[in-house]
Amino acid sequence: MRIHSYTLNIDQFKEDFSSLYYDSDKEQVLENIIRIINESDLSISSFLKKVDSIEERDVQTCCRHAAVAQMYDAALEYSRNESCYVESSGYGEVLMIQLPSSTVVLSKYGDILIDEGEICTHSGTNYGRGFITRKIIDGQVSSKYGFIDNQGACVVPCVFDYIEAHLYEAPCATLGCLKFTMRIFGNIDSIDTGKLQDMIKDYDWYDYVCISKDSVLFALESSGSHSGPTYINEIMALENNNHVPSKPEELLEELRSVLSPLLISKEKLQEIVESKE
Repeated sequence: MRIHSYTLNIDQFKEDFSSLYYDSDKEQVLENIIRIINESDLSISSFLKKVDSIEERDVQTCCRHAAVAQMYDAALEYSRNESCYVESSGYGEVLMIQLPSSTVVLSKYGDILIDEGEICTHSGTNYGRGFITRKIIDGQVSSKYGFIDNQGACVVPCVFDYIEAHLYEAPCATLGCLKFTMRIFGNIDSIDTGKLQDMIKDYDWYDYVCISKDSVLFALESSGSHSGPTYINEIMALENNNHVPSKPEELLEELRSVLSPLLISKEKLQEIVESKE
């Protein structure tokens, strides 16, 4: 996706922000925001960085939403007449641009983290820990599920039949008759040595320990076989991925194969700990 404008149109921003922000102090808040825009010389990129100085999260969100809409020439919200619109999330700081057949994931500064044509997701898939994603294959939304965190980093690639989440709980990933709890520890560079040591102690409890392509450390803990799918989307995904029925040992071999580039040994984790000390 390409940037449409690097410069903010103040009149358009006022109109858009006013339609997003509903509090009674709107005029006073907007006056302060316009000052920040002028200090940024109307640069969208500079303004988005200065938005960090605003204390109220709701104001920050509305500022980013309105500015990114101009930056990428997108509508503020979904309507039948718009095929490209901005979506904010109640969790995390990423923004999304929804296109007819895929989702663009942006940082809070408007940088593209995941470009169009790769995944599909939306704010309703986030229950506090991150976004459930679906892979785009040949321009179509597939039945392969993955997961990105609240910063837009890839955690689990789109290799599972289904992923479900509940408020603030660890997501659960399904592959055929197998179900795994996803333990997400964060970016490997930001995890302190104490937490890494705890992770190493518990290493053998997990079926797979991995570092994603975006350097997120995560583990998959088997919940055993489950009796059968409970959601219509899960039923359809299992059928579309030819995993009904399927033998557990075949599924485990399949999963190990697709995760092999991400797997990390206990010894390698210990080396990382020692490099931090």
